[in-house]
Amino acid sequence: MIGKKATTPVTSSVRKPGKADGPPLRPSSLNRATPTHGVAPNRNNAPVSKPIPPPASKPPAGMPTGARKKVQPVEEEKKEAPKTGLFTEKPSAKLTGIKTADPFAAKSSIKTNSFAYVYNAGGIPCRIDHGSISNKLRWDQNVILSELPFDPILVTCFEGLLEDKHPYNFIAKEAIRQLLESDDAAEKVIPLIPRIVAPLRNAFASTNDTIFDNGLKALKQLSKCVGDALNPHVNGFVGQLCKKLNDK
Repeated sequence: MIGKKATTPVTSSVRKPGKADGPPLRPSSLNRATPTHGVAPNRNNAPVSKPIPPPASKPPAGMPTGARKKVQPVEEEKKEAPKTGLFTEKPSAKLTGIKTADPFAAKSSIKTNSFAYVYNAGGIPCRIDHGSISNKLRWDQNVILSELPFDPILVTCFEGLLEDKHPYNFIAKEAIRQLLESDDAAEKVIPLIPRIVAPLRNAFASTNDTIFDNGLKALKQLSKCVGDALNPHVNGFVGQLCKKLNDK
């Protein structure tokens, strides 16, 4: 027809795959996201990083699998177990059972006729010297043991054998030893034997082992000092000692 342009049919440039065209194209291997350890591909084929878990710990050589869990409780039991051996106890542990006098106690709680009261009042001119290894008795300056009045100092020290608290029991025991070993002690001690026997017998009748042992040591030192002058009182001591040993 006149006045109309001939038109050609427009076809789509997109071709559908057919048998002649071969298999459909696949993404190139360069663009393909190969999954690696800890990386997983998403829908857009882009790698997404994930935290990599730590490698599992392996048990020591020769230990079966699963034995590592049982090792920890055993180690904890070893830590909680008390230590035993020669050097596990503290050196001060042997002093915990010793009775000590309270230095802040009221003076009214101490008996006026006791060794502790006389010592605190200054009736015995000595003091205890606390050393790093052992205790020592130190007399006051310008004191000569042979010139001290044994009556009443020595009698009071024998009465101090009945003390069960530190430092009174140590001071009484050590003062007796040094006074009996001083020069010309026998002449001063023999007239005091009747007054000394009574506190000694009270010490042997005590249920405290420390008081009993201190009494035995004092009796041995007294016998060495006065000799035969103690024989009239031996029977009374032997009866008490036999009774004490039979009770044990």
